[in-house]
Amino acid sequence: MEFFNQFLVFLEANSNWLGLSIFLIALLECLALVGLIMPGVVMMFAVTALAGKINMPLWQVILWAWAGGLLGDFLSYFLGFKLKNNVQKLPLLRSHPQWLNQAEVYFNRFGVIGLFIGRFIGPLRPLLPMTAGMLKMNSLTFSMVSLLAALGWAIAYSAPAWLVGAAIDTTVPEHFWWEFAWIASGILLVLAVALVGTTRQRTWTHFAVMCSAALLLISILFGWRYLNSFDLHIQHLTQLARSVDLDRLMVIITRIADVKTQLIVIATLCAFLLFYKHYRALIFSLGTIGIAVTTNTILKFIFQRPRPELLLEPYSGYSLPSGHTSASFAFFLVLGVLISRGQIPRGRILCLMLAVVPAIAVGISRIYLGAHWPSDVIAGAMVGSLSCAFMLQLAQRYPFNPIPARQLAIMGAVCLCVFIALISWKLGTALAVYHY
Repeated sequence: MEFFNQFLVFLEANSNWLGLSIFLIALLECLALVGLIMPGVVMMFAVTALAGKINMPLWQVILWAWAGGLLGDFLSYFLGFKLKNNVQKLPLLRSHPQWLNQAEVYFNRFGVIGLFIGRFIGPLRPLLPMTAGMLKMNSLTFSMVSLLAALGWAIAYSAPAWLVGAAIDTTVPEHFWWEFAWIASGILLVLAVALVGTTRQRTWTHFAVMCSAALLLISILFGWRYLNSFDLHIQHLTQLARSVDLDRLMVIITRIADVKTQLIVIATLCAFLLFYKHYRALIFSLGTIGIAVTTNTILKFIFQRPRPELLLEPYSGYSLPSGHTSASFAFFLVLGVLISRGQIPRGRILCLMLAVVPAIAVGISRIYLGAHWPSDVIAGAMVGSLSCAFMLQLAQRYPFNPIPARQLAIMGAVCLCVFIALISWKLGTALAVYHY
């Protein structure tokens, strides 16, 4: 540890080596076997916190960590693919064969979803990519999952530490941790209910998700005045991450949830569902999005929460819940449900997890740009999730059939082309709208 402390002192004095150091630590942490004996999590936290302290842009920290984690995954996969059954003869595994056996059992049981989730489980992280190669998992599938998993890991392991480093000289306001625990426990309850119910294929899953999401939503709606410490401190920390490049990225992301853009893409999706005569899927899609938008609009006028005063040209209207976030969660959850319909529980979970990633990014962009308070965004996410769960509950009585893969591919390709065209057309004017 003394050597590592000296290394941190060196990096603080020679910050040009910091990015490469993050890359190498992420690489070794995710590399087969090496990650088992290396305190990579502690080292990653320390180095990324230092990056925040010296004001290294957050996007650069995440990019370096992502690249290092990806390379570690690919090298581990290649090692397992080449060695196959000889993997068990490698150092460490010879004396601890149970490690490889546990990774193999986990991979066989959970498959692709296990590879994604295992990324966040310390002992499995450096073994699963090698196990995937040993068991000859399709290289394209592995690459796609690894790209997303490594990005999620890089954000989860870098962003909090970066914020800690950036906030070293910032005083945490009174009651912040109590308010944080309030919000975090509500989110964890919704996630736990959804994961357990879906995995075990319980009929009560959608109703339970509705209730847990409604509970958190109601607590925010009637208690937002008691979340001042949480909202102000989170907002302050996000402003520490501001940079010109990140501003542009966040503007692009927030345009994903632009009302006109979403309406055109939704109309395109619904036109295909109508053309292919998937009437119940069409009703599910329109119902989810319509309920989310209507509910969000009504709640805004009932609670009339003022928006943050960060923008030079503030938005008109009220702040709670976030309309962009609720619409995004409703829309992307609809896509996840349509794609995952008829799959095994693990496949449904993976599709829904991947589907909400763009919606989460939209929510973060709204906080970053100062358009909404953090609790507004969380409330918006609950509105979208509750709407989807409600329509899925109805779908148990009036089920709709899975959409054939060929039709899904055609719909997805056309909607993506429409979406890219709209974003490209509006991007030039988007950057001019937000003056901070």
